[in-house]
Amino acid sequence: MPATPRATPRPPVVTLEATSATAPPLEEPPVVTVQLPGENQTLVRGAELVFQAEVQGARAISDVRAVWTYRGGSLEYPMALTTTRGVYQARTTVTTTAQPGWRGVEIQAADDKGRRTIAARRYVYVQ
Repeated sequence: MPATPRATPRPPVVTLEATSATAPPLEEPPVVTVQLPGENQTLVRGAELVFQAEVQGARAISDVRAVWTYRGGSLEYPMALTTTRGVYQARTTVTTTAQPGWRGVEIQAADDKGRRTIAARRYVYVQ
């Protein structure tokens, strides 16, 4: 008797679709716009010194500070949020015994993920 043909099972059909994965958008560090002191501003010994900057970021801002540099060192001033959204400020007084000369000011900001921005240094003159 002739052999009865048997049906051969077919492998299942699998459809693959190739797609490109896109990375989630990177969150940038805070953006700092220095408002005060002005570049090349002249400060008188004994006068009030105001540090002010607008800070914006995709995340919560966790720290904003002004760094005052002088020959031989630096001082840091924590800045507080003002009543104007995104504007931070700190105030101090230029000491009456300060030596005349140029000083540097940097405003630094960090978000709650630790991303930090340091604004370009500005220079002021103490007379």
